[in-house]
Amino acid sequence: MQNEPSIADVLAELKSQKEDIKEYVNNKISTLRQEIQGANISVSSELKKFKGDSEISWKSKGNKIQYGFNAEVQETLSSINWAIDNGRLDYAKELIHEASVKIKDRNKHIRIADSSSGGEKSKPSSTAPNPFSDYANPAPRMAFPTRLGPQQPFLQKQQFGTTPFRVGGCYVCGDFTHFQRECSLIIRSRSSGGQQDKKQSTA
Repeated sequence: MQNEPSIADVLAELKSQKEDIKEYVNNKISTLRQEIQGANISVSSELKKFKGDSEISWKSKGNKIQYGFNAEVQETLSSINWAIDNGRLDYAKELIHEASVKIKDRNKHIRIADSSSGGEKSKPSSTAPNPFSDYANPAPRMAFPTRLGPQQPFLQKQQFGTTPFRVGGCYVCGDFTHFQRECSLIIRSRSSGGQQDKKQSTA
């Protein structure tokens, strides 16, 4: 007949199990409390970040992106510090790896952006703006003063009457309707001169 455990042994075993269960529950509660505290820190950091972003008026998009990246890294470092203080070394290692990946990815994008902008600056521009083009200077054109003063209107051909003759001028009478050889005064003078010559020859 086997020896049955005594009541004292049973009570001692129950007491030992009770202590183990109590320690297990306390550890779980402590871990849960730490996780809640870490979550509160993360939420607080997010609220501060959101408040800071909303209050800042960014002039450059690149500065805004860099500021957001720095804020994320700072939050990760705070979480790592909390994990080390609370003995969560595995969680701290995970956060360190996450931060390292973020920094490498950020540096990769910076190198790509820098090489792209440098390549564009080094290439000569084949489509240089024409300074004489209408699109080169959208400002309205200004009227430049002339040294000759106000421009005179174009002198049209003088109209002194309807005549089949060319515009010329008689130097005897000053009329523009006929030439000198057709002037009536010349004709009369020649006629009177001829008559006087005939009278003198007959006398």
